[in-house]
Amino acid sequence: MKSLTELDFPVIKDTKYPVLDNYKIRKTVHAFCYFNCNLYMVQCDGKDDFGPRDYLETPGGGVEEFETNEQALKREIEEEIGVRGKIIKYFGRIGIEYYKLNRIDVSDIYLFEINTFVDTHLTKSENRLKLHVVVISPDHLLEELHNPRKNTLAEIVYLRDLYYFERNFKEIKRIIEG
Repeated sequence: MKSLTELDFPVIKDTKYPVLDNYKIRKTVHAFCYFNCNLYMVQCDGKDDFGPRDYLETPGGGVEEFETNEQALKREIEEEIGVRGKIIKYFGRIGIEYYKLNRIDVSDIYLFEINTFVDTHLTKSENRLKLHVVVISPDHLLEELHNPRKNTLAEIVYLRDLYYFERNFKEIKRIIEG
């Protein structure tokens, strides 16, 4: 296995918790989902081992064994924000260190077009985090991602989402504004 310094994608460092030697890698997928010129994000308002959660993030989550990235992304998006649609573009991969969890998430990031609205199917842990959908313009999301709450999990999550959102901002706006 490659060390973190040998990976060919950016890795966001966890500066709050101590480094652990024996970490697990978790494969995840996330997407900027859009409909009618707006983005559909997940708002977390609950509390867990990381403390209070109060931030926006791209819908997504873990890729299960025997699941493709596309299958996982469509499942996670339907569970969390209650929509179906199609992948429009792949932006790239980014890693996030979660030392408190003894884990590094390796996330593939996409742009996803919404075409159908359905019911959400939140898991127990997602219900505890009080997840709900927020509809936001690209300009307001960019502003939000530049202002995370300090010393919270939001800092790491916002850096993940900001990395590809900011680099592709003009293209995202062009695509979603049609």
